[in-house]
Amino acid sequence: MDIKPKEWSVYQIIERKEKINPQPQYQRTPVWSDKKKQLLIDSILRRYDLPKFYLRSSDDPYEHEVVDGQQRLRAIWEFRNDQYSLGKESDDLSGKKWSELSSDEKDKIGTFPLTIVEIKGASNEEVEKLFSRLQEGVVLNPAEKRNAMSGGMRDFVATLGEKHPVFPLTHIKNKRFAWHNLAAIVTCLEKAGGPTDVKAKNLYEMYDRSNQTFDANGTIARTVKRNLNYAAKVLENRPPEMNIKWGFVDLYLLISKTYDSYAIRGREADLANFYIAFEKERKQVISDHSQLLASDRDSWAKDLYDYIEAFNRSGGTEGNIKERHRVYKSRFIRDTQDLIPKDDQRTFTEDQRIVIWRRDNKTCQECNNRIEFDEMEADHIIPHSRGGETNIENAQALCRQCNARKGSN
Repeated sequence: MDIKPKEWSVYQIIERKEKINPQPQYQRTPVWSDKKKQLLIDSILRRYDLPKFYLRSSDDPYEHEVVDGQQRLRAIWEFRNDQYSLGKESDDLSGKKWSELSSDEKDKIGTFPLTIVEIKGASNEEVEKLFSRLQEGVVLNPAEKRNAMSGGMRDFVATLGEKHPVFPLTHIKNKRFAWHNLAAIVTCLEKAGGPTDVKAKNLYEMYDRSNQTFDANGTIARTVKRNLNYAAKVLENRPPEMNIKWGFVDLYLLISKTYDSYAIRGREADLANFYIAFEKERKQVISDHSQLLASDRDSWAKDLYDYIEAFNRSGGTEGNIKERHRVYKSRFIRDTQDLIPKDDQRTFTEDQRIVIWRRDNKTCQECNNRIEFDEMEADHIIPHSRGGETNIENAQALCRQCNARKGSN
């Protein structure tokens, strides 16, 4: 790794904006307030010394990527683009944007020298270690530290956190990788097959163990994406109640643990109504939920008390997640009308397949073409996903082409 300091002016940093990648994977999201940005520009006006900027030589379309100094660079670029004005500490210039400054005032900022440390020939691991060391003064949160790791688990979680449509449908603000954190939690739950500890230490261990081996196209990844896709339909109207991390986690786990055992496809509105009603009832008593233990209350009141207790305590422990899920699932099943359990048997036995083939005269029931037994697909007339039973009465013989068409529809 070759490290070489040089001096660029603020004008040069502004000119190179399109050639600098401010947020490679290990970087945190923009977190500076306008107040901090104003103080930086005021420091430049007062000719105060600034910390070094660390830039790594990069390939097209960028010439450099930021290792350290992202927040300061963004503050400079945003001020140049009139995205905020100077603060009261800038005296006579207070309230002015870049375009409102005189030529001399612009030059005072633009000619200010910045120390740029250019990094060449560094491996990803070397840069990630350097980044972590440079952040010792401003501690990274656990999600930011995990995002600085490299590997399949990090990439899968980052893609979900940045691109999955479910997270913008919540009222959970995406500050400092909050959506990445939600994606990591639900992935951890799916890997464990249900409630498990999902505290910062546990998520870091999941990354550490799975980063190199995690398959973004494997069963766990597909299940996580399927459940998040379903959750996006549940939250399509952006209910304001969905503004708490553990509320999202509990809804996800409910979807995950009922999708394969109950026919909930097409019933997203029922889950949305359940979630809103549940939150309304919880918030009505949360300030003094001890009233739920009164002797004249029904058994559900005690369940709601247990849920609130598990919600208020450490939300990321296995025991509390398990307790909340117990209450959540039992209440959903109780209150959702016509909820149909799925048949435990998913596929037809060989004997059932023979009976279906002969009963249907060795003929596809869609296209009426003759089919050999080995080429027949035994199809659920009422889909298994919608509660259809795996029995001969709910079966028909299809050729592979017709079965594939039905599946795609």
